[in-house]
Amino acid sequence: MSSPLAGRRVVVTRSRRQAELFCRKLADKGAEPLLFPTIKTVAVESAAVASTLSRLHDYDWIIFTSVNAVDYFFRKTLKALSLPRTAAIGSSTSAALQKHDVTPEFVPQTFTAVALAVGLGPLSGQQVLIPRSRIGRPELALTLRRQAANVDDIPFYDTVSDRPSNEEIRALTRGADVLTFASPSSAVNFAAILAGIGSDATCVELKDVVSSSVIACIGPTTADQVLSLGFDVDVVAETHTIDGLIQTLEMHFARG
Repeated sequence: MSSPLAGRRVVVTRSRRQAELFCRKLADKGAEPLLFPTIKTVAVESAAVASTLSRLHDYDWIIFTSVNAVDYFFRKTLKALSLPRTAAIGSSTSAALQKHDVTPEFVPQTFTAVALAVGLGPLSGQQVLIPRSRIGRPELALTLRRQAANVDDIPFYDTVSDRPSNEEIRALTRGADVLTFASPSSAVNFAAILAGIGSDATCVELKDVVSSSVIACIGPTTADQVLSLGFDVDVVAETHTIDGLIQTLEMHFARG
């Protein structure tokens, strides 16, 4: 039986590096993925990162909040065997850790920062490291500090704007059925790209495509950002992963 996504054009606004798996999963469903990268990630080189890596033995927990956090952390260290206890938000982040032979000791059933912080329980006096994006949200660190943990919230990578190629822009002007956002930053930069194109025919065509597309978000935080930019949100993934987003889209189109 074919997927309800079969034949539908689905826009992927993730970074080029992260879009490959999402596009492949969409293609497996018979959809036509349209890559429209709005962001990219770069390593942060700082004294704070170097100092943190030199004293990993001081920490009781390292908490990974994304696949990117795992990737950029392990670009800097090969000390997987000597890491303290680890926790991860989400199945994808957990899988990324396991590629480095690290099995997280805790993964919350609900893939949110608050659920992770609550699930870890009392942390009074414990040392916690969060390797994160420079523009990462502060909720996790704040919640852990309210639990009396000593938290080092250290940027290991930065998320910066990217721009699709002229061909990728032209492909989008030819129409789409779904526009997906997997992070708040992808939505912010998508809006900036539209604004930067100006008021020519291409911009008008892109805005028409956006207004006629189903807009789908990986989770409520991303959905809130999309709404704040003036776009509608039609679908929010029930499970906040790429697989969850695809499954929720299938249910949306199956309902007609």
